[in-house]
Amino acid sequence: MIRNKIALFGTIAIMAVSMAGCGSGGGNASSGESAAKPVEESAASPAAGDEAESEDHSEEEAADVANYTVTMESGYKGDPNGEQKEVAQIVCKNSDGEIVWQKEVESQYGATELTQVQEIGLSNGVYYYNWSGTVVALDVKNGEELWQNPDFTGASIQSAFTEDGRIVLCGYYGPAFFICNTEGETLKRIGEFEDWYWPAKLEIEDGFAKIWFDNAEGEGLVKVNLDTYEYEMVR
Repeated sequence: MIRNKIALFGTIAIMAVSMAGCGSGGGNASSGESAAKPVEESAASPAAGDEAESEDHSEEEAADVANYTVTMESGYKGDPNGEQKEVAQIVCKNSDGEIVWQKEVESQYGATELTQVQEIGLSNGVYYYNWSGTVVALDVKNGEELWQNPDFTGASIQSAFTEDGRIVLCGYYGPAFFICNTEGETLKRIGEFEDWYWPAKLEIEDGFAKIWFDNAEGEGLVKVNLDTYEYEMVR
């Protein structure tokens, strides 16, 4: 390809010289020279530079986000009507221990025996928590809300992240299994596995969500395939 371009440049130059020798004037020779520049400048070096700069910026941003830590502390307080509500303080700090942002979150409903405001965790620069059955995602850099998903509806949760970042949840009184993606889209919700309830533990292993239940029949294990969402009950 390069040889073809060189041959083309040689042909253009010869034509320009020939035309100049025939008295066509230097303007045509200048025209031939300028026509070669766009070909030489057609290399995508500026775009490649922009792409490299963008990649460097993304890596720096990812490294910066990795230095953030987020904590949640919960308590209770009375509202103007005298009803007790759960309240959580969410605080984000950088690697120097400085507060980057903080947020107070109050439960949507009155206090019960279940925990309504609970941390899900931090993953890929996004902090997730359960707010009275609504999954909320916050940008860890500034605390801005990215999305809410009210489909979960559970409390006193068990939670885990899959390898590709999906969020898996289960609630003490249900649902028994819930999963959404990083955009907040509900992928699957299972209200209960027969009469099993009180999920006590959740782990992700070998492509399965493993949920241990502690109900009236004793302990039980359910394995949910994270590709098909089919499940197996192991007593």
